[in-house]
Amino acid sequence: LDRLATEFARAIVSAILDSAGAPREEAMHSLGARRLIDELAAAWRATHPKVHLSTRYEGPEGAVAVSSPAFRQAVWNLLDNAAEVSPEKVFLRATAGPEEFVVRVLDDGPGFEAAQLAAIGRPQPSAKGPGHGVGLFLAANAARKLGGRLEASNRSQGGAEVRLVLPLAG
Repeated sequence: LDRLATEFARAIVSAILDSAGAPREEAMHSLGARRLIDELAAAWRATHPKVHLSTRYEGPEGAVAVSSPAFRQAVWNLLDNAAEVSPEKVFLRATAGPEEFVVRVLDDGPGFEAAQLAAIGRPQPSAKGPGHGVGLFLAANAARKLGGRLEASNRSQGGAEVRLVLPLAG
């Protein structure tokens, strides 16, 4: 009975997590890519005053990105994760290219272990304990729902880089 209850609970949590990144059409809208990043950074800074957030946008001023609760939550999760391992400084970089909008979050922490990199985008147990470790999974799910992907790597100078790669809005 306990095994059945555990499997049932896992199925419920999986269903919730699977749908967590699903954008609602009425909540999605287009916004200038630079403005979207600036607004997101300002909101995050207001709740994390002790962390220096360095931001940079590169791309045409007229680039338009999709703004949705799922996108904002995904970037927020990535910033939170970066701040946990790099509490003094986090970097938010956004680039609008001809077809893609790439949002990069970089930190000066210890980076990812090889097993973590191999499992990016899938649920993973967290060293932080129960109820933690779903931020990257939710960000990857949100990226997929928005037609993009989540990528991660370790930086050569130390730390990690996580990229949210999305199509530009039409």
